[in-house]
Amino acid sequence: MITDVYGFNGCCDRPRHDYNQSITVQIRFGIITINGLDEKLQVMSLNGYLAVRWRDDFLWWNVSKYGPQRNIRADQIWTPDIMIYNAYNNFGKVELSPSKVNVYINGTVVWFPGGRYQVICKINIRLFPFDNQTCSILIGPWVDGFIRFDVIGRRSLLNFNFTDPEWILVKTDYVFVDYVVAFRFYLTRRYIFYVINIIVPLVILSLLTNLVFILPTESGEKVSLSISILLSYIVLMNLISTLLPTNSDQICLLSVYIMVLIVHSALSTIATVLELQLTYSKEKCCNQKPCGDTNGGMKHHRRSHRKLNIIAFVISLSFTIIVNIVFYFLVI
Repeated sequence: MITDVYGFNGCCDRPRHDYNQSITVQIRFGIITINGLDEKLQVMSLNGYLAVRWRDDFLWWNVSKYGPQRNIRADQIWTPDIMIYNAYNNFGKVELSPSKVNVYINGTVVWFPGGRYQVICKINIRLFPFDNQTCSILIGPWVDGFIRFDVIGRRSLLNFNFTDPEWILVKTDYVFVDYVVAFRFYLTRRYIFYVINIIVPLVILSLLTNLVFILPTESGEKVSLSISILLSYIVLMNLISTLLPTNSDQICLLSVYIMVLIVHSALSTIATVLELQLTYSKEKCCNQKPCGDTNGGMKHHRRSHRKLNIIAFVISLSFTIIVNIVFYFLVI
């Protein structure tokens, strides 16, 4: 059929009798699955396809011989040089494997290139893990300046009601930017996993930090408890840093929250060490004769010591509650 229509084995020239006439290409993007959003690389991976439609002035044939519609290889006729401008790899090719096109007797051509696409998506980490992300696929002509884009129908994007373990696709739309059409995806993170594995342990550790001040000195575990809590904070901080991109444009509030708790824990550790030093120095002094009545001095010292610990516990607990409340209202 191609030989009968064009007079030779295929056509790669522009599908217009008037070479200077513009070509209107209608497109629509169909999304099948979102494979993931890599926050470190700031790359979204998805499976999808494009529905591309245009009219070819040369595609007219004998209906009685070939029928009103044919299915042929895409490389046998002219196809628009469409590229993905923000592609992460493959130099923005929309057709990752050979495909076919449907051609009709009136010259209409419908092309369905598809595959697995990776596009660059700038991540806003400020509200992690309660964040919303907007990712786009920028599609436009590469060389041919006579191509004009239009969108097929009211629904610019089609999706198959998929479920992703980490992200919820809230909505989709499109916008024209000069000669490029941007198909946008609005994603909301499923945060339950992070709440259970990160937020809840952080809140518990922040409350445990205050118990250092009411733990009896005679137990000998005050410094051990303080250092253990401090190390737990550092482990959680390293875990979060492996999930987030190296990005200084926005500051993650969760990282700031952990840093405040680390400083609080470090100050509690320093206060505990100083407290133990003063306690043992006072007891050593009161065990000597120049201190006078040893029993009376020791009782007075222990009462004063207990009052100071209670005051420190109240101040520390109040600070912890304020920090947790502020973090809650900032991210929720």
